[in-house]
Amino acid sequence: MVTKLKIAVEPWATARLGVMRLWPALAAEAPQSAHTQPPEGDRALYDAAASENSLICVTARDGGVVGFWLAFLSYHPHHKGALACLADLVFLKPEYRRGFNAARMLRVLIGEAREAGASVMYCNSPIGRDLGPLLRRFGLAPVETQYSVWF
Repeated sequence: MVTKLKIAVEPWATARLGVMRLWPALAAEAPQSAHTQPPEGDRALYDAAASENSLICVTARDGGVVGFWLAFLSYHPHHKGALACLADLVFLKPEYRRGFNAARMLRVLIGEAREAGASVMYCNSPIGRDLGPLLRRFGLAPVETQYSVWF
């Protein structure tokens, strides 16, 4: 049976501790270069974005935080005046990755981005956990391939 999670936009100050508690599990799933440490959330960066109203924090709760989808709002460097929603991280504990939990989180994120005035949303899809089918169901289309190297 799939648990019906409470999905909502929350102030970062309310969700911060629960999100940061999930960070080690997120890092454990992220493939890393041999030259880097596992990712660790930059609390100061998220705190600053939240204080500037440029952070969207969607949480999934079953009592405590069991998932999150974070996104930044920023003006697009190529399209003057266009506010962009840059989806940063999504994580759900494995036992909640069934049903429509991720879709419900994405629906809330898109609604919040639109309400904030965003005119475009960018979302990465990890190679190992392809979100493409979910993203396409919500109207997102692949526009480029992102490559990276860690030094």
